[in-house]
Amino acid sequence: MRLFYSIWNNNRFVFHPFNPIHIDPCSSNPCKNNAKCKINGSNYTCVCDEHFAGDMCQEGNLPKSCDSEPCLNGGACQKVDEGFHCSCTFNYFGERCENAEETTSILNVTDSPITSTDLDTHETDRIFIEIQTRDEETTSESTSRD
Repeated sequence: MRLFYSIWNNNRFVFHPFNPIHIDPCSSNPCKNNAKCKINGSNYTCVCDEHFAGDMCQEGNLPKSCDSEPCLNGGACQKVDEGFHCSCTFNYFGERCENAEETTSILNVTDSPITSTDLDTHETDRIFIEIQTRDEETTSESTSRD
């Protein structure tokens, strides 16, 4: 069966074949926790990594120890009473260091004076400042809100 739609044009209806638009069901990124979205007809399926479960990989299925190296992106695993804790490297956060932080450049120093942009600190949990001169190594400073 073919579908048509009509448009009123020059005092008459003009019929055109209807071609449905195919929308990518993965375009809204429905899968959680860095899962891969696979198109399945007009629907999707989330492919979870070993530490997550559920239709959208929203349920944690975390290991109980550091033996399986659960920390991602260079995070260091530390054993605690009932499992583990990941100490994340700069720019990563989350229970397993699975999320990347957005960075905001606030200083730009070249051959001109220091310039800065406003930093919305009321929504910032951690501020990381990196200073590098032409002939020196990078100096870093990190501060956290408590």
